[in-house]
Amino acid sequence: MTWHRQTDAKAQGESGAEHAVVEAAVWYQRRGVHFLHWQEPADAVASITLRIEPNCVTWMRRGAVDWTHTFRAGDIAASRMAVGHGALAVETCTQRLAVDISPVGGAIELAYRMRMAGQGEQPERIELTIRWERHS
Repeated sequence: MTWHRQTDAKAQGESGAEHAVVEAAVWYQRRGVHFLHWQEPADAVASITLRIEPNCVTWMRRGAVDWTHTFRAGDIAASRMAVGHGALAVETCTQRLAVDISPVGGAIELAYRMRMAGQGEQPERIELTIRWERHS
C-alpha cells in the first residue's frame, strides 16, 4: 500500500508533501464492505483502519491519538479527536472523494478542508491518495 498526502500548510523550506509505503497493510472484505488496515510506520502502537464504501470512507485511528471520522463528497462532518487526556473538535468539508476497487487492488482519492480547534479560521486543504494491491 502507498499513500501520498499534500497540504497547503507548509513550514518554511518544506513542500507540504508526504509519501509512504506500508508493506504490511491488510485488505479484507466483510459483508460487502472493504477495509484496509495498517500500523503507523512511525508509531508501532498506532493503527489505522479505513472502512471503504463506494460513496464514503470512514477513517479509524487508534493509539496515542484516537479518531473516527467519515468523509463523504460534498459533506461537512464534525468529530472529536482524542489526544492524551483531552479532545479536539475537528470539522471537514469533503470536496472530492473517488473510490475505485477491483479484484486486484484499489485506490482512494480524497480532497478536503480540515479545521481543528485552536488552529484559527483558515481550514487546511489536504489531498490524500491511497493505493493498494492484493499480493498473491
